[in-house]
Amino acid sequence: MNPLIRSKSVLWKFLLLSLCITLTYTFSFGFAFQLPISCILMDAWIYATAFIPISLLLWHIIRYTIPNNKYSLFQIVLLMALGLAVLGLVHGLESLVWYFICSNCSFEAYLQSLSIRILFSVMVYVILLMYYKPYLKTETEEHLPSETKIPEEIPPQAPIERISIRNGQKIKIIPLQDILYLQAEGDYVAIITGEGKCLKEQTMKYFEENLPKDRFIRIHRSYIVAVNAITRIEKDKQQQQVMLINKERIKISSTGYRILKERLGL
Repeated sequence: MNPLIRSKSVLWKFLLLSLCITLTYTFSFGFAFQLPISCILMDAWIYATAFIPISLLLWHIIRYTIPNNKYSLFQIVLLMALGLAVLGLVHGLESLVWYFICSNCSFEAYLQSLSIRILFSVMVYVILLMYYKPYLKTETEEHLPSETKIPEEIPPQAPIERISIRNGQKIKIIPLQDILYLQAEGDYVAIITGEGKCLKEQTMKYFEENLPKDRFIRIHRSYIVAVNAITRIEKDKQQQQVMLINKERIKISSTGYRILKERLGL
């Protein structure tokens, strides 16, 4: 699934960030080149209309362009060509609307800012590629046949009782009772507590095998939840979800739902 829409909270953050990027883009150039407010608002509508769907579509393109987490020379050239196509589409549409709707003086001011606008879009494109890159390896590994998957670590004999995370010279100790759920994030696992999120360079398989079975359940390939954090199980259309004590909803796979029912005695 596209990392930008993997949950409702992430989707809303993406839409809010898209709005901030759009407003920064349009009002910065609008005020710098003394453009009419009507043209600035029109520009914001054009950029947002192009930016949001292209950002989502980009994931489905690069996941097939880059089948693993490493860039070859051919793949880099391919991504550069893709970037040129994206920039041409966005700024070509933008230029056409400016030409036909805005006055000559406004269009001339727009042309003066075009090179800087393209540079801004290049920066956004690179940031999107960097954001998507950690998820490519996870996406690839999840679709590998079981016999070809990368061997996991040998688990310790006893279940772990706490998780330690190094941050520079500091080590943070997270007791298991503070954990709400764990989520796969590329080469890392995000550990979610009531205080926020921490990243651990580890695998979901490791935690699935070493967390206490009576306290944690893997309900999806990307999620392990604490049993005590679950408040209810609900169905949204055809998708089963769990509601947690922090009001977050997490989807359940068919296998995870079966395991969850067995553990909870439903």
